[in-house]
Amino acid sequence: MTPYPSAPTATHMLQTFDSQLENLHALTLDLLHLTLSRLESALKALSSKNCELALNIIASSPQIYQLARTMDSEILNVLARQQPLAGDLRMVIAMTRITTELEKINSEICDIAHLILTVFEPRLGGFNHEVPLKIATMGQALETMLKKLLTAFWKRRTQPAYALLANSTDYETQLQTCIQEQLGIA
Repeated sequence: MTPYPSAPTATHMLQTFDSQLENLHALTLDLLHLTLSRLESALKALSSKNCELALNIIASSPQIYQLARTMDSEILNVLARQQPLAGDLRMVIAMTRITTELEKINSEICDIAHLILTVFEPRLGGFNHEVPLKIATMGQALETMLKKLLTAFWKRRTQPAYALLANSTDYETQLQTCIQEQLGIA
């Protein structure tokens, strides 16, 4: 009796592994698309002063976080059961990092939606008109970065994806500063 699986069993294990990787790739792309869609909606709500759209963005947050939890669970499952090596491991790690960064970006998008409600709710009055413009400019830059990330990840190019993720932290910091300025926290 050998400790190694037979050829049919090994083939089945590879097919299962490939299937799991494809599923993770599809889930990551779904999360990227949802994040990009929410950002576009937030920018639209900001430019049109649409509080209803901002409320919809806030209401969609649980869906994003559930998808991220599903991703985390699937990634851990693949790591524990398949023990990927080399390129496959790099791809799984990239998916982990992308998921983490997209969760942060989605949190910022939700903050933008809350800011829209604060700024444009008629009963609250008075705000700094420059802050929404700064946020819109940064949001457009973030949107461009997410589209590039989506393309890089879709083409399965992890190095450009890592480089783009490094830039997202700068956007988050700038966005938080603008939100704090608007709310009078800074």
